[in-house]
Amino acid sequence: MLVGVLGPEGTYSEMAALALGFPQDALCYFTTIEDVARDLIERRLDCGVIPLENSIEGSVGTALDVLLTLPLQIAREITLPVRHFLAALEGADIQVVYSHWQAIAQCNAFLHAFGREVVAVSSTSQAAHMASEDRRAAAIASSRAVERYHLQIVEADIQDVKENFTRFVVVKRRGGQPQAREDLKTSIVLELKQNRPGALYEVLHVFAERQLNLMKIESRPAKRSLGEYLFYIDLEGSASDSSVLGAFDALQKHVSRLKVLGSYTSETHFAP
Repeated sequence: MLVGVLGPEGTYSEMAALALGFPQDALCYFTTIEDVARDLIERRLDCGVIPLENSIEGSVGTALDVLLTLPLQIAREITLPVRHFLAALEGADIQVVYSHWQAIAQCNAFLHAFGREVVAVSSTSQAAHMASEDRRAAAIASSRAVERYHLQIVEADIQDVKENFTRFVVVKRRGGQPQAREDLKTSIVLELKQNRPGALYEVLHVFAERQLNLMKIESRPAKRSLGEYLFYIDLEGSASDSSVLGAFDALQKHVSRLKVLGSYTSETHFAP
C-alpha cells in the first residue's frame, strides 16, 4: 500500500493520513495535489490524502479541479482541527516568516501585529525546514513539523479563528459501486443546462421533494467564459440509495453535466 500526501514530512496532510490509520512507512511525499493525482492515475500509488476544504479559507480549488477532470473518486473523509504554531531555532532573530499561503491567510491578524516580512512557500512543513536552516527565519507550521525540524515554539495557536478545521479526503482511482449505507456522504458536481431564472431552484427542488439533506452547495467558475458556473454539492446518503439514484435521474432534464465524486464515510479527529 502506497499513499500519496503533500510533503515534506510534518504537513497537515501527513497528520491526516496517520489519523486515518495509514502507516508512516506507506507514505509518499509530493509537492502538489496535481502530483499526487498524476501518480494515482499512473498506478504508482494506491490512494492519496489531500486537503479539500478549510473552515476559514473555504474549498481547495486544485483538489476540486482534479476530482472534476480526472477519473478519481473520494473514498473516505476526515476532519482535523488545525493549530498553527510560530516556530524558529532557539535564539533566532526573526526577520522573515515562511508558510503556506493558506496558513498565512489563517493567521493574518497575528502576522499584521508581529510586523515581520512574510513569504509564502509550498507547504507549512517546507517552511519549518527553511526555518531550521536560517536563524533569521520563523515558520508557521504544525506541531508535528515543529518537532520534526527541531524548532522552538515562539507562539502557539496563532490562527485568527480558534475553531479552525480542515477536511481531508482519501482519493483513489474510480471503480466499484458504493454501498447503500445511511451513514455515507455523497459529493457531486453538476452544470445547469440553462442559465435562467429558477434553474437552480428546480435542481434544489429535486433533492427537497425526496427529503435529501444537502450539507453544502458551492459554485465555481466552469473556466470557459465569465458567468458560467459548476455547482459542487455534498448530500447525505449513498449514490447507491434508491432516493439518491432517483434524484440523479430527475436531474438529467435540468443539467448538462453531472459527475458523482464519491460516496464515503466521514469522521472527525480531535487529537491536537
